[in-house]
Amino acid sequence: MRFYSIIFCILILCSINSYSKNYISLGTAYNIPMGDLSEVNDNSFSFLLGYSNRTLCKYWYGLDLFYNELAENPDRDITDAYLLNNMGAEAFFRYNFNNSNDYCSNYFPFLKVGLNLNLSEDNLEQSNIGFGYKIGAGYNYGFCFSATCFDIELSANYISFGSIYQSGDFGQFNTINTELKLSVGL
Repeated sequence: MRFYSIIFCILILCSINSYSKNYISLGTAYNIPMGDLSEVNDNSFSFLLGYSNRTLCKYWYGLDLFYNELAENPDRDITDAYLLNNMGAEAFFRYNFNNSNDYCSNYFPFLKVGLNLNLSEDNLEQSNIGFGYKIGAGYNYGFCFSATCFDIELSANYISFGSIYQSGDFGQFNTINTELKLSVGL
């Protein structure tokens, strides 16, 4: 986790020239496993910490850190391995359907794509590393409070962990999730 904290700090320092367009976010996600993963794991919640640069009103980019403890599916075959936790980082690019650079009291939809690097552990204490992708769409509401910009983001996403590269026995796994994040401008 210390590695991810260092990356987060570097991103903030590299964007110092656009200081007013930097945002940090905190959120949660509800994950629904798909395919083979749904046979061994049940639905679960994730916790998110993020950074985004919003210098351009239509194009945002950033980094999200995520962690979730996965629940065991009670109907699984007792001999099947299941995931205990999953953590990682995701670099993303977002396109906003917004014609204004003013986010206060403004609603707008968006599309989001990202690449994720994750580390997961299963009940057999084996670690799995994966590199995958994320595709999503959502809605954003921006508001101002005490001269500080905030926004609330709600999105639905398809996430494929380990689809580009994978190591370990667990292999690729997919989820659909809904995310709710609160962001604040620095």
